[in-house]
Amino acid sequence: MVDIFANCILAPQFESMRIICVGVLFLFLGSISLQAQKYAYCNSGNLVEAIALKENTDQLLEAFQDPLIKQGQDMLNTLKENERKLYAEIEKGVLSQVAIQERQNLLIAETEKITKFEKEVANKIAVKRQELLEPILKKVQVAIDQVAKDGGYSMVFDESSYNAILFADPANDITPLVKGKLDL
Repeated sequence: MVDIFANCILAPQFESMRIICVGVLFLFLGSISLQAQKYAYCNSGNLVEAIALKENTDQLLEAFQDPLIKQGQDMLNTLKENERKLYAEIEKGVLSQVAIQERQNLLIAETEKITKFEKEVANKIAVKRQELLEPILKKVQVAIDQVAKDGGYSMVFDESSYNAILFADPANDITPLVKGKLDL
């Protein structure tokens, strides 16, 4: 079947059809290259870190979390002191079994309170971190979007994600252009 088709196409009477097919093929290949998309990559993590450093975000977060950590440490120190006192009194033999059980229950309640506080502090710190980083993330995204639009890129990949990009030509790195937009 292929031989019949090839013989028909190669026959002299189909010369004009061959020319049209070759022309259509070249038009098709030309349109593919005209529609080629531009891709770039950027390290958004480095950009966020640079802005956070510039805006002292770490210091603001530390100023928020340090009093909370100190409060938790004070609670823990109080618990340890209460435990020490209980064991000292048990050793002296001045407490009844009922009193020992009551004090142990108080220590358990105190431990649970500290555990709850630690979870609340971790949540508060995460919320504060997000609150501090959100405007920075938005700035970086706006700058990346603008550079991509100006450069005619149809897609920008983030190099800061582990194994997101296995190879990329450094000529496609728009991080310096985004830094320029962000005045870094």
